[in-house]
Amino acid sequence: ASDASHSRIACHGGKQRLPDQQIVKTLSLVEAAAFLKLHPEELRRRAKLGLAPGAKVGKCWVFIDNDLAEYLRSFYAFLGKRCE
Repeated sequence: ASDASHSRIACHGGKQRLPDQQIVKTLSLVEAAAFLKLHPEELRRRAKLGLAPGAKVGKCWVFIDNDLAEYLRSFYAFLGKRCE
């Protein structure tokens, strides 16, 4: 009998350095959901539909913190605009 924990994929965020020396922080589904104050399944659903920025790499969803901040800002209410 094999241990079930060996078949599970661990998806973690981290920091990556791009060729132009820019550091990009990646977040897992759980980390990104916490950042946005959403349930992880809701964020997964939105990302799968293309409504939230994210990519499924293998079996893991990966999110970039700057993209999520921009996504969050897109919901801001501005003077003269009404939220519906």
